[in-house]
Order: sequence, then structure tokens, then C-alpha cells
Amino acid sequence: MSYIPKKRGNKQPINAPLVAAIDAFMQEDKYPVGIDIPPNWVDGRELGVGEKTIKIPLEINGEIKGQKLIVTTSPNSTYLIFSILITFDPAICRLDFDERVDHSNSHAIGSENIEPIIRGPHYHPWDLNKRFFIHSNKPIELHNAIPLDKNIVQFDSALRWFCDTNKIILNHDHRIELPRSNLLI
Repeated sequence: MSYIPKKRGNKQPINAPLVAAIDAFMQEDKYPVGIDIPPNWVDGRELGVGEKTIKIPLEINGEIKGQKLIVTTSPNSTYLIFSILITFDPAICRLDFDERVDHSNSHAIGSENIEPIIRGPHYHPWDLNKRFFIHSNKPIELHNAIPLDKNIVQFDSALRWFCDTNKIILNHDHRIELPRSNLLI
């Protein structure tokens, strides 16, 4: 691992400037671009389960610099499953909605005061995960999560909560909706 030397042998992780940039980005109001029309869902990484993804550019201070709001879902699943995340290349926070999945916070430390196991929907906030990135030259893994409020049971409420939490300004007439299943009922 590479370090930038500091006074008297202390070491500063090489990713400190990037973490500072992400911290500043998270404090800015972000505007999703093109949400006034229905999104164009494309095939996601997991084609075998019919995964679909949209990538929505985020505008900050009138500029689009590559950060995105990404939504991934499996519309043919018999359960409501989706993820909402922000990428700063890498992903910096993520909401995972799947009632059937448990998440282990196996990398948590005591001062973070988070549950060791979360049952069902959960949220990986930047503040609980940036320490994994600052000391690594590899893409960040979002290890730590908190439970999602049990009152959030639909996509639109999860999207609005995620956007509010991360300073994404989502207008009330946005057109971000999950795609319908293409299976016959």
C-alpha cells in the first residue's frame, strides 16, 4: 500500500484526498438529470435473474462530472428486490431492499454502535464505510450497514428516503419507477 509521508513517521493514506472530495460531494445538493421522462432500463449484471438497471447522472452546481444515481432491480422476482446507490466511481453508499436477505456487519468496530446482523432491507451509509476505502487501493466494499426503517415498504418511499438522506433533490413529479415484470401471471 502506498502512503504519503507525514511528520515524524506518521503515515497518511493515499486515498485521503479522494475521501475528502467524497465527503464534500456528499454535503452538496445533487440533482438527478432526466427524471422527468420514464427511465430507459437496461440489462444488469445478473442476466440470469432478469436484472435491470438505470444510471442517472447527478448534477452538482450546474455541472455533471460522472457521479450517478443507480437503481438495480429484478422485476421478474416474486419478491420486491432493488438496490439504490450513488457512485463516485466507486459506489459510496447503497440501499439494499430484499426482505429475505440478512446482512452481516462483520467488519464493524465497537465505536460504530451498529447491529452485528441486519435482517431484511438495509442501508450502507458513506460515513460507516469510508474507513475501508481510505486505506485501500482497491475499489471500496460497502461492508457496514444499518437497518432500513420498517415503514419503508415500497420503492417510491425508499427512493425518496435515500434521496433525502443523501441530499439528492427529487422533484415530486419524477418518473423513476421500477419496470414491470414481463412474466405471464
